[in-house]
Amino acid sequence: MTRDVLSMSEPSDEDTQNKVIIIQMLLEHEKRLKRMDYELSLLKEDVKKIETLRDKISNWVNLSEKLSRIERWNRKNIGENL
Repeated sequence: MTRDVLSMSEPSDEDTQNKVIIIQMLLEHEKRLKRMDYELSLLKEDVKKIETLRDKISNWVNLSEKLSRIERWNRKNIGENL
């Protein structure tokens, strides 16, 4: 009976190969996840840059609108003063 228990506990060559394949697959998956994590961090940096640019453009548009109102006001006042 002891012999049967021992023979069952020893992995076969096929079991060992399967475990090696599974470990290799897990390592490859981990590499892909790390690469994806790096790419995600790059995307986050790009999004921050885009948001900064959007804020600058928004500010520029607001200033342009204010300048346009000031110019209209000036033209109106200059016309009234002539």
